[in-house]
Amino acid sequence: MGIFNIFKGDSNKGNKFSMPFFGELDINNLKDYYEVDVEVNKRKFEMDLNFENGTVSNKILNKTSKLIREIDPLIESVIEYLKENREEEEAIDEYLELHLNELDDTVVSELLKNSNSNLSKKDQLYESLKLKRIGIYPEDEDEYAVFDFIIDDNLSNYILVVKLDNNVEVDEVTIES
Repeated sequence: MGIFNIFKGDSNKGNKFSMPFFGELDINNLKDYYEVDVEVNKRKFEMDLNFENGTVSNKILNKTSKLIREIDPLIESVIEYLKENREEEEAIDEYLELHLNELDDTVVSELLKNSNSNLSKKDQLYESLKLKRIGIYPEDEDEYAVFDFIIDDNLSNYILVVKLDNNVEVDEVTIES
């Protein structure tokens, strides 16, 4: 059983499925990509829904719907995972070091001006991570949900990525650009 055990059955009627945030989906003619801007618990981020085929089973749609309805506690769980596993997940500190090494000191100082100055610069930078995007891939077993964290859109193309498998367990933490 996954650490984020949130799945129980839902139901839909007819050829339409009401997906939280995304609205009505035609279950017999799914687009490959849906995108919405979301605000949950004072966090603003993008969420996208990605299908490989034009149709999927009700079981997959119900599981995806449940995940989306429970997105706030899932976000908190992913953030908690990053905090608890920062030493084991080397990509986290690599991501922070990358920014500290590549950004000009004045830019870093500006980024951290509202941070706790009692912390190291790396810890301050860690505290400034923001959720940018959640990508959901209902048909993918290894990358079922992907959480993209950034420091600042305008300063870097690098993203700290947390990938959850279809059991909604962290599969990988990596850096992408």
